[in-house]
Amino acid sequence: PPMSSSELLKLQQNQTSNSNNSRKLIVIDVRSEAERAVSMIPGSIPLSAFHNDTSKILQLAPDASVVLYCSAGYRSGLECQRLHQLYPHLKGRVYNLDGIVCYTHASILSQQETNTEAAPKLINPNTNKATNVVHTFGPSWSNVNEQFEAVYFHPLVLLCRIIQVGFMVFVRSVQRFVYTGTRLVMCDLREEAVRTDLYASVNVE
Repeated sequence: PPMSSSELLKLQQNQTSNSNNSRKLIVIDVRSEAERAVSMIPGSIPLSAFHNDTSKILQLAPDASVVLYCSAGYRSGLECQRLHQLYPHLKGRVYNLDGIVCYTHASILSQQETNTEAAPKLINPNTNKATNVVHTFGPSWSNVNEQFEAVYFHPLVLLCRIIQVGFMVFVRSVQRFVYTGTRLVMCDLREEAVRTDLYASVNVE
């Protein structure tokens, strides 16, 4: 399901105010290492770190939410589909955020509504300090809040990155096709096994 940055901010605030909620929200940054090096949403982790800790995935609280984000929600949407395939027990609990660009607007709006300077800002993972610089992937997605500074890939690098995303879309489509086909085959095998059992029981009687 989709999630707005305003909703995520509320979940983050609840998590901060209640230590019991510390394991009920996992925010995952699916962007490239170059993008994450500029800034990340507070408390978020790289996608690779999530996949590497399988024990944590299996031990998630029943009401835990997993939120994925990128610049504007496209790449994170692809990864949401993949997580549903890899971890069926997370179905209905994996959310696709509207993106870190929208998060810049929502964080300032939250700050204004609460009249406080404590609203979450972006974090530089190298210094662990707040920053207003955000990597938006390309100029088309650089409409961040005026209090933030957008940086993005050089045109040639951006072209390569877009090709990579296109390849990822192809791979994810193949994975989804294989996954769906495998499930259909398994369902057919189970139905055939049931019919065989019924036929055998009838003959025995």
